[in-house]
Amino acid sequence: MNLHRTIILASLLFSLLWACAPTETAPTTPPAIRGSITSRTAGPGGDLAGSILVEGQVEADTTFDKASIAVTAKTRIFEQVGQERRPATFDALQMGQTVEAWFTGPVAESYPVQATASDIVILK
Repeated sequence: MNLHRTIILASLLFSLLWACAPTETAPTTPPAIRGSITSRTAGPGGDLAGSILVEGQVEADTTFDKASIAVTAKTRIFEQVGQERRPATFDALQMGQTVEAWFTGPVAESYPVQATASDIVILK
């Protein structure tokens, strides 16, 4: 009987810990760019959710000041709320918002650079 009770308690504890664990975390490395969204275009669907143009300044922890960024179904989007980063969607990306973006794959070194986002964090 005690073994049965122990198994049930262990299962409940595991379930509680699993439910409280964050499912995704934003990158901890410096972003490629930080700036304002100056253009937003919804995609045709499928793998391409859309694209955004981000304009900012090169800072000590960023590489680019302007980037045309493809947002795919694999791009992880977060919204910064206090110290917490909550999952968001392409629809949450709006003109004028300040964002940080991380790139994946090749970066076309035109001006502005063209890249695919691995992660985007909406700061405000």
